[in-house]
Amino acid sequence: MEQNKIIHQIFLKISSKSMEDFGFDEYQELWKLWCEDNGFQYMFHTEETMENIMTEKDKEMRQRVIDEDRHPFCLIDWSKYIIVNHYGGYYVDMDVVPFDKTIDFFKRDLPLVAGYNNYDKSKNINRGVYMSNTNFFGYEKGKLRDLLNHCYAEYEWKSKKKGYDSRKIRFFFQVAGPDSYNRWVNKNKLEIQKDFDDYFLDHRTVTWIKIKKKDLKDFKN
Repeated sequence: MEQNKIIHQIFLKISSKSMEDFGFDEYQELWKLWCEDNGFQYMFHTEETMENIMTEKDKEMRQRVIDEDRHPFCLIDWSKYIIVNHYGGYYVDMDVVPFDKTIDFFKRDLPLVAGYNNYDKSKNINRGVYMSNTNFFGYEKGKLRDLLNHCYAEYEWKSKKKGYDSRKIRFFFQVAGPDSYNRWVNKNKLEIQKDFDDYFLDHRTVTWIKIKKKDLKDFKN
């Protein structure tokens, strides 16, 4: 669909780490060139661009993450959903890059795309199951408000459960990241695209692990 020919990427300043620290600036240039060569629009999002497309509920939940000292990656994954809901198109993580076969993926013109992560290179483990992930997905404009409501509802009840105050990454996975997203994909019986690695190179920098507590010292300011 023509309205879906947008590639979205995002980088929020949740820590002292910069795009250059992870090599994301180089990966971004690859996507810009790819979009130019293949007739796609490239959109890069920051805190400033997000402000005008967030609802009052989105802003309320953002403030709760800050006030309740939750893992700031909640904000990144929620922002992904807000962006694609507002514009339509495809969200791609900063550490995912295109190569010569990437355009063939989009030629299939899939209206709904739930990406997956089946193989964990860092641990050399094949998980044996296909799990929807938030590193890549594509939806038509207006399709993801239900996903955001789903995430916010999970935040509400899981924030009341014992144990999550100290397990910040686990909480992030449950209310914003892959676990929450996977439950929504399964609930809506969406088809998972299992050939992701045939068309994209995912460097899997796992920044949610590499950003340490000391890097987040300015997050609340």
